[in-house]
Amino acid sequence: MDASHQDTPTADAHQLPSSSSKEETMNSHDMQDATTPEEDDESISSPWIEVTRRANRRSPPPQRHSAIALDETPLKSALRRGSGACRPKQPPLPMEGYKVGIRPRNGLSLAKINPMHLTAVIAREAGIPNNPKPFQLRIDKEENVIVTSTPSRAIEKALETLQKFNVGGNTYEVAVYPVAPDNSCKGVIYNIGTDCSVEKVNAVIEAPGYEVLCLRRLGCSSAQVIPLKENKVPFYIYVHRVLTRCYLYKRTVAYCTTCHKSGHRADVCPNPPETPKCKDCGVTLSGGQHECHPRCGLCDGAHTTAAKTCLQRFLPPVNRTKPAAQTSPPPAPRSRSPSPGTGKG
Repeated sequence: MDASHQDTPTADAHQLPSSSSKEETMNSHDMQDATTPEEDDESISSPWIEVTRRANRRSPPPQRHSAIALDETPLKSALRRGSGACRPKQPPLPMEGYKVGIRPRNGLSLAKINPMHLTAVIAREAGIPNNPKPFQLRIDKEENVIVTSTPSRAIEKALETLQKFNVGGNTYEVAVYPVAPDNSCKGVIYNIGTDCSVEKVNAVIEAPGYEVLCLRRLGCSSAQVIPLKENKVPFYIYVHRVLTRCYLYKRTVAYCTTCHKSGHRADVCPNPPETPKCKDCGVTLSGGQHECHPRCGLCDGAHTTAAKTCLQRFLPPVNRTKPAAQTSPPPAPRSRSPSPGTGKG
């Protein structure tokens, strides 16, 4: 009886596997099931397919962005200091007309004047007859500048004689200058004495191969802007038979040192302050001495506004429309001549 009971555990030990053997068996099954059918087929696939599959398995899965978080704010656009919202562009003036620019002074704001009254004032002061359409006006309220266009050369000469406006019982001085056409480029020369008038400089300028249109002095400086009826600016021109370096004219940001606002120049400031301010630091000049620390109104740097070291004093270049290139039709395909003796191509 005891022997039978002693033999039973041994028989059970041979029939039932132990717990450790069960774990080993499950691990072996797991390792076998981890292989995919694609891995089984790699032995019979081409070598380049195998390399591609392995590379795809090594590369991380692409990240999918389902939605943008609401708390994320968009990046600010790289706008210049003081620039507001984008304005719609005004239609261009006629290409074939003569253009004259008018800059009012003494605090005249063009945005506060009735356009019909302004046209009548210009015609009366210039002595132009009241024709239906003697000229057209385009008012830039931000820069406080008027640009006129007329098909008549006589009316252009009459507009260039303007010296003042009489608006609302007040007399305002104006500065008049010719405006270069749109299909021109501008150069600039320096060290031209202020005692030389524009007419005198225009008479002694020679640019071989170029047509000089109309000169204009930059404010009270010694720089002269030379519009040319070409698509490029020459490196050198002759000024009174002296070879002079000519540079490409670059547009600068309009900034007023009177009211310390961008968009217009100081000579055409429409809203000058009652108490003048320092043009370098902007401190109100109340009559006493002040410690001046220059501060740029464009880049907020420790220098005067629009200094030569300022990186934001230039405007981006104008993207002028280029004439469309003449496209020729593609050449017809050449037919192969039959080989001699075979009759086949």
